Amino acid sequence: NGGGGGGGASSVALSTGTLYQLGQNNKQSDVIIVAAGGGGGGHGSTVGYAGGIESNIVYDNNSPTSQSVDKATQSTGYAFGLGQTGRKATTSSGSNVGEGSGGGGGGYYGGYAKQTTANNTALSGTGGSSYIGYSTLTNKKMVCYTGCTTDNNVATKTEAVNCYNANATADCTKTGNGHIRVTYYEVTTGIHTFDYSGDEETFTVPKTGKYKLEVWGAQGGYRDNVESHKEGYGSYSVGEITLNKGTILYINVGGKGANATKPTGGSGGYNGGGTGGNAYQTTLYGGGGGGGASSIALSSGTLYQLGQNNKQSDVIIVAGGGGGSGNESTRGHAGGYQSNTVYGMSGTSVLTSYSVSPATQSSGNAFGLGQNGRTGTSASNGGEGSGGGGGGYYGGYAKTTTGYQTALSGAGGSGYIGYSTLTSKHMTCYECSTDTNTSTYTISNTCASENPTIDCSKLGDGYVKITYIDPNDILYLYNEGNEYTDVTGGWSGTMKMDKWSCSNTTVNSQKSLIKNSDNLQLLLDSTYQYVTANTINKINCQNYNKIVIRYYMPANYNSSWRVTSNLNSGNNLLDESGSCGNLGSSSIDYKYLKLNNQITEDTYDLNCSESGYIGFLAFRGISSDALTNIKIYSVYLTK
Repeated sequence: NGGGGGGGASSVALSTGTLYQLGQNNKQSDVIIVAAGGGGGGHGSTVGYAGGIESNIVYDNNSPTSQSVDKATQSTGYAFGLGQTGRKATTSSGSNVGEGSGGGGGGYYGGYAKQTTANNTALSGTGGSSYIGYSTLTNKKMVCYTGCTTDNNVATKTEAVNCYNANATADCTKTGNGHIRVTYYEVTTGIHTFDYSGDEETFTVPKTGKYKLEVWGAQGGYRDNVESHKEGYGSYSVGEITLNKGTILYINVGGKGANATKPTGGSGGYNGGGTGGNAYQTTLYGGGGGGGASSIALSSGTLYQLGQNNKQSDVIIVAGGGGGSGNESTRGHAGGYQSNTVYGMSGTSVLTSYSVSPATQSSGNAFGLGQNGRTGTSASNGGEGSGGGGGGYYGGYAKTTTGYQTALSGAGGSGYIGYSTLTSKHMTCYECSTDTNTSTYTISNTCASENPTIDCSKLGDGYVKITYIDPNDILYLYNEGNEYTDVTGGWSGTMKMDKWSCSNTTVNSQKSLIKNSDNLQLLLDSTYQYVTANTINKINCQNYNKIVIRYYMPANYNSSWRVTSNLNSGNNLLDESGSCGNLGSSSIDYKYLKLNNQITEDTYDLNCSESGYIGFLAFRGISSDALTNIKIYSVYLTK
């Protein structure tokens, strides 16, 4: 019998070529990982199993001390990537001389084959060595069959197993040909975004933790550039939720409603947009299609399908789509807790007698579906098509009656943030009705952008963004959620705050907001008994480089603030008698308050002190009238 051929190695590298070719081209450093092949069979010898750090030595069964085949290691073997060819028989006489020896297995270094022709030399070839030494390879090890050399060093970690299988099995050697499996591990942290695709997409939660969900509804279909002929904008919804690894979220990104033409109405956008009605004749416009809602749910299906299947309770968050354009009417912007009522117009005058009702949290055309616009029936009396309603938690209505002032725009759909475990949540919509209840909290804006922007309507198709919130990336110093909080009335949450004067006032553990003349001091500590250099508990800021303040200020107040920090332990805010101390003046940054009737986030660069602590922050220069109206939602450190 001739000797068996050595098994080939399986390898992954950054350059093209077999292992031997890479070695010949000085490309060994491009090899990432190797699993060696076993040695070919001989006669009357031990088996040449492949190795991890090194392969087995092969011995003659009759005289193991006199006849053997050497092993392959991490730096030696027959050749880099190549097993040695077994010797052929030269005579038929003698013990096991007339048979060929087995070939060496391939590997990082290939195994040897017996070359001599003395008695008992038709031995099996040795297996090759494997490799996991690539510098950026992690969580790594090599596994070889029972009896192989084991090792605990990171770059050559080797375990011996008593397992072989014809199918590729983890931690088991394989019979037959080799096998390679490359598995993509989805990033467990970071941002996951979803553009409009016209179909449902899924997101499998890669890691148990808190996630921020943001959804933007789609814009309605457009007619022309006359203000009273324009489409409605979609809304924005956001919230945070704790999800378990493996949970599947079903994502439906709203499509923009199709634009109106003469005489055809635009089709409704994906996920609930209603179709615009056709015009009576070719010289007139149809209605624009309603924009689709963007939604995230725990069950598969568009919003309308979920409603039909009694799965409304599986909906987590929704941003409504805008209504499609009509003729001579106000615009049908999507809503938060409810969308806009659409009214007829004559020139610049609003005609409240002609209207399309809004979608709300419990009413609309249908759950998840905007109404189709009506077709014109007379050239002189409502001959143009009306706009389709926008998709939403409840879809927007469309005007369906005929007659004077009935070719109106469709109403937008409503948004939704009422899922019970969704927190830190609100909805933002364009020039819409506001609400301060937690489950329907709605903010009005005047912002529309082609790019998905926080608290801003998105032009065109909708968008969905899912962000993993790494608990190591944010340190909340204060987080009230979304309830309005008057800083003069006392805060609850992680920091309890009251205002008080600096004149002989007793300090207690509930006091951590100081108003002194025109300075409002927000301390980053709420556990001190007296604010002195020796007793204040400072905040460690070494892992953070920014501070974010989320606030609301009405547009009719004129104030600015400066965020400052007192890092000098000699500057006491108060002494133990309650008298004012030195408030300090170490400025971090300076910004004017944004007086725009919107929730605003200001981000400041944070220069941590050498000691790595902040003593306090101060909002300086806030006027007394502004003090009674500013609402602060959260203050946190971040990276």
